[in-house]
Amino acid sequence: MSKKRKLKIVLLSIAVGLVSYLLWYFFIKSYDYAVNFYVKSAPGTVYEQVADWKKWDHFAAEESTVVTSKKPYSEINQFVPLNNTKLDLHWTFKGVNDSTTRVRVEIKDKRNSLKNRLFIPFSKTEFEDVMRFKIVNFKKNADAFAHREFRVKIEGEAESPERFVVYVPLKSSMKQKAFNMMSNDGFLLRYIDSMKLGKNGNPIIEVTNWDVENDSIEYIYAFPISKTDSLPQSKLFKFKKIPARKSIKATFNGNYRISDKAWYAIYDYALRNNIKIDHKVFETFLNNPHNGGDNLNWEAEIYIPVKQQE
Repeated sequence: MSKKRKLKIVLLSIAVGLVSYLLWYFFIKSYDYAVNFYVKSAPGTVYEQVADWKKWDHFAAEESTVVTSKKPYSEINQFVPLNNTKLDLHWTFKGVNDSTTRVRVEIKDKRNSLKNRLFIPFSKTEFEDVMRFKIVNFKKNADAFAHREFRVKIEGEAESPERFVVYVPLKSSMKQKAFNMMSNDGFLLRYIDSMKLGKNGNPIIEVTNWDVENDSIEYIYAFPISKTDSLPQSKLFKFKKIPARKSIKATFNGNYRISDKAWYAIYDYALRNNIKIDHKVFETFLNNPHNGGDNLNWEAEIYIPVKQQE
């Protein structure tokens, strides 16, 4: 083959490659601009913050951000009307270690997509500046929340404690869990005292069904008691033994209304280490919130059972 023919083949290959790239870049690529960053908390915590981000513009009078699809706790798609345009945002979350999440946001301006793709490689655009400003602010707020509000330490595999308890059955969203605990706390303690049941430990929540798709839980709020041969009958209060189970354990410090941040950390730990877990949770709360003090001194032990092999 002559040198001239070889050169033609090389040039043709380059031309085909360039045309293919331009077709992909302008017409097939699903986003105009992408931002990558890290947040100092578990993927589920960051996912929840994005899902709750109702106002892209904090000065707006009305909520505008809409979640169009999601995959707990790894992906969220959002639609954001902003000024004279409409944005599609695709978020992905991947745990790096026990306390860090890699976040990627792919952004498409539906009305100005071709214009953005033409100018972004060669110059700073207003679109690029606005998007980076918004995302950087989100990262700062997410990191500040994790630093200020809670701590989670993964302890690894451990056996959850066996307990005999008196309890009330409950069902709610994740966010209502703490409110339901507080609402039933005095009610349950008065029953224990009036029946002389002998409280024998710290309050417990056992989640019997964690529906991650719908962000809802079925659970019991309970106190350990000393088991006796004769127990009072009640339509409101129930008794049961919670068996010990092989679990992944985490220690949580912070306000108990956000103890689910430890759930997300365990969930991601199990995912990264190929451990299959049940969507059940055992929490025991070691401090009394009524005593006040720094929330970061409140401690809870969180267990999520490892799935038993069939």
